[in-house]
Formats: sequence, structure tokens, C-alpha cells
Amino acid sequence: LTGIYNRRCFTEYLAKELSRSERHHKAFSLIIFDIDHFKKINDNFGHDIGDKILKELTQVVSQCIRKTDMFARIGGEEFAVISPDTELPGAIQLAEKIRRKVEENTYVKSLNITVSLGVSQYQENDDENTVFKKADNALYRAKGNGRNRTESMMETD
Repeated sequence: LTGIYNRRCFTEYLAKELSRSERHHKAFSLIIFDIDHFKKINDNFGHDIGDKILKELTQVVSQCIRKTDMFARIGGEEFAVISPDTELPGAIQLAEKIRRKVEENTYVKSLNITVSLGVSQYQENDDENTVFKKADNALYRAKGNGRNRTESMMETD
């Protein structure tokens, strides 16, 4: 639908990036985000409009990331970006850029949407599950703190 990678490809890429980071002692960061209140869009305008918004959002985000970043749809309205050679501060900047660009864009039916984002950085002894869980926890904090915002991992995650 969106023309970007799916969850299976994301999972495979995450494992490879983790292995590469361990081998070369390089950082990488993970951004997970989803569209705020997307169910209301589907309920009010139909799934065809929801699908168009997913496609448009994909185009907006694709313009924000580097060619070396991996962008995937990992669920209905949930997306992820893996940023190789990127530490947490740089990933937070990228997440904020994505958030602003998504918010500034006008979508089909003159709709405006926002996204909530969670950011984590690979740390020594992380595996695919822990680095993902840290970003996912941060995403839930963003939603809990009002949506349309970026939150990042904390030392206690």
C-alpha cells in the first residue's frame, strides 16, 4: 500500500543493524511512531481516505530521512525508522523534524494529522526486543503526555 518496507523486512533489518553495531561499536537509533487518532479518520471518512493518508504520510516522512535510514510500516498506522550511525540526540532531532513536517502538511480532504514518536538508541547488551521496547515505551509516554510529541528512552527503560 505505502511502497515502504513491511514489518518482516523491518525485523530482519533491525537484527542486521544490531549485529553491525555490535561488531563495529557504532550507535544506531530507532524511532517508532503512529498517527494520532487514526481510528477516527477511518470511522469518519472511510478506509479509502485512511489509505490515502497513509500513502501521503509515507511521502512526507520519506523526504525527511536519509537514504541510509530504513523506513517501514510495522502495523496499521504504526511506522519505524532505523537510523544507522545515529546517537540519541540526532535521532530526537530527526523525530522532531518528522513530527513538524507531518503536522505542517495538508492531507486528502484538507485534513491535518499529527504523530506521536518514541526514540531509543542501541546500547551495549541490547537485543532486538530491548531496543524496540525502549522506543515503544517512549511512544506510549508521548501518547500519555498529550500526543503530537516526541519522547525518548530514559535510563530506567
